[in-house]
Amino acid sequence: MSKALLSANNIDEIMQITIDSVYAANQCSAVLYIGSPVSPKKKVTKYVNEKDELILESILEQQVAEQAFQKGEMTGLGTEKTSQNCLGTYIPFSNKDRIYGVLGLLFSKNGYIENDALQFANFMTSQTILAIDRQEIVDESQKILLEKEKENMRSNLLRAISHDLRTPLTCILGSTATLMENRSMLQEDVCDRLLSDIHHDAEWLIQMVENLLSVTKISGEGTKLKKQEEVVEEIVAESVAKIQKRFPSSQIRVRVPDELLLVPMDAMLIEQVLINLMENAIRHSGTAKPIYLTVKHLWHHVYFSVLDQGIGIEEERLPHIFDGTTSSKSSDSSRGLGIGLPICKTIISAHGGEIYAKNNENGGANFTFVLPMKGEVEHVQ
Repeated sequence: MSKALLSANNIDEIMQITIDSVYAANQCSAVLYIGSPVSPKKKVTKYVNEKDELILESILEQQVAEQAFQKGEMTGLGTEKTSQNCLGTYIPFSNKDRIYGVLGLLFSKNGYIENDALQFANFMTSQTILAIDRQEIVDESQKILLEKEKENMRSNLLRAISHDLRTPLTCILGSTATLMENRSMLQEDVCDRLLSDIHHDAEWLIQMVENLLSVTKISGEGTKLKKQEEVVEEIVAESVAKIQKRFPSSQIRVRVPDELLLVPMDAMLIEQVLINLMENAIRHSGTAKPIYLTVKHLWHHVYFSVLDQGIGIEEERLPHIFDGTTSSKSSDSSRGLGIGLPICKTIISAHGGEIYAKNNENGGANFTFVLPMKGEVEHVQ
């Protein structure tokens, strides 16, 4: 039991190991409550027969178990604190500062309880306490680590925002000021070019806001990602349609499997990832050659890849390309990869997937993200 508890990864596993061990050691029906037996936070049972289930689930037995929880003392059959018609024996598992719950036992020979069996069951509860304490420390550590990662993400986003918003806003202010003050002296083609620049920068800012809203949706306190099975081909088609509406001259070549692929996801967020990756390829590849969006199904995962045939990514940027830091030498920060990639990483991580970037051997960049199918979350290479 102790060895099994060491390998447990959560409270539910700890409870199941405990109840299985108690059942095997004593050959009796058992019930394990976390919290009050009357309204437990968690509960697990193992019965020898249906009759035992009816007994342990009765109101009388639950009330006796509640006494053990409230007073922190063993109650029921075979103890000094028993009740009339009570058939079960209830052992609280607690330490000096806290009562975790109650272990209930129902032996086949009613009216006769061996002290050795109770002592052994009591020892088992002490092992359960150690396992629960250890698991709570692990859970708290993971929570702290998650909060630290969120804080790092926020810091990186703030740095990226301050860097990436400055240039388009400055351009918009400069262009509008020029039009307002010198419109009569400007030629028509110059005015058109300034208006086109304003439109372009405003469109870029809208995309930035959509990205920020995506992060808010994921990282908001108490929010949960709402996933449902979506047809991959439809998500890809919708994303390509939106990007070609914004960039009519772009060439997007799509390759998807013939099979119907269903993946649990938030469709809007995954579309946002695909749009971000395709927009990056269009803006930063440095070529008008076609961009390839490919989908592959391997084992229990679906791989989405956006490949271009351009200049690729500087090697020194690859290790930090998703962390929100900007190291572009260009003075025009709106032409940098911006905060889109940190957003993509946040969205994919929230789906239990992974995202990575590399340069193609024949030139150009390759951005790939992987999503688990049927809600399965596994480590992917």
